[in-house]
Amino acid sequence: MYSRLLAWRRAFVALFPIIAFSVALCTPARADVPAVGGTDSVRVPQPAASVYGTDSRQAVQDTTHFPFSAIGLVEVQVGWEFYIGTGVMIGRYMALTCGHVVNGDETNHANNIEFVPGEDGGQEPFGRAKVIKVIPAPQWASYRDDGYDIAILVLDRPVGDRTGYFQIAVQPNAFFDAASLTTAGYPTDWGGYNPITVSGRSYGMDGNVIIHDLDSEPGQSGSPIWYGGNDSTARLVGLLEGSYLTSSPFGTGTEGIAARIDQQTANWIDEQLAAHNDVSQDITGEVTDASTTRSGSLCGFGSMQALLGGALAYTACFVSRRRRV
Repeated sequence: MYSRLLAWRRAFVALFPIIAFSVALCTPARADVPAVGGTDSVRVPQPAASVYGTDSRQAVQDTTHFPFSAIGLVEVQVGWEFYIGTGVMIGRYMALTCGHVVNGDETNHANNIEFVPGEDGGQEPFGRAKVIKVIPAPQWASYRDDGYDIAILVLDRPVGDRTGYFQIAVQPNAFFDAASLTTAGYPTDWGGYNPITVSGRSYGMDGNVIIHDLDSEPGQSGSPIWYGGNDSTARLVGLLEGSYLTSSPFGTGTEGIAARIDQQTANWIDEQLAAHNDVSQDITGEVTDASTTRSGSLCGFGSMQALLGGALAYTACFVSRRRRV
């Protein structure tokens, strides 16, 4: 018994530097870099985003029909500066966007916020709606949790009666192992007022954050992420946030991230819809506990696995990071 324990101890001492080094390399860092919009007076709240390989984004051809009619530009005025993001209708009077778009460090004291559904290069087929109330998700307001980077916008008129609105679906972690997803929004590298759409796939979960490869740039924060068709079958599962920065000895890369709408968030949304006399969401899809984490997405190892597989941990993690960039 003593000789076995001594051998385990020696193995652990020998492998510990490799394990620690590999874990450090595998831990994502937030890719937060400043970005300026299409004009000097238009800026974009953090975080930044990424294009993966060839830019697959395409111009939206018609913003007057669902689902693109229900997606709009979010304009946030802070002093003399304007910040932009994207939002999506989820009821007659309510839209969703990312918390950092309207409740971030730069945008927390806005003079005015407006939502422009179907904005198309200066054309506003449904007019503008004034945001009369911002309700950030509790986990975002209190902890700045990336998995809950979500805020509700209460509008001054029933925009959803004309634009339509997305139905929300709650899906389990396993659904996002390889889901086909679509998004649409208003990137600043396309001028900030010209909507694009792009499809891609997810690669798993990190807590309540969806890891994906949807091409995006600043301005698309708050864009809806959905599965199904570009019609009434579309089901909203999250909001595009930006990207994580990943690193290896050979360079850095990025992973797209999105805040998933889990059951807890869906319940909160329904409570707010009811409190503001709006329609109730008919939640579809499976229900899951958001605390269940797909550890493989972070190159995670249990203690025994780490001890036994420490020598291979660095290589395995590097392959995983390369696959997602």
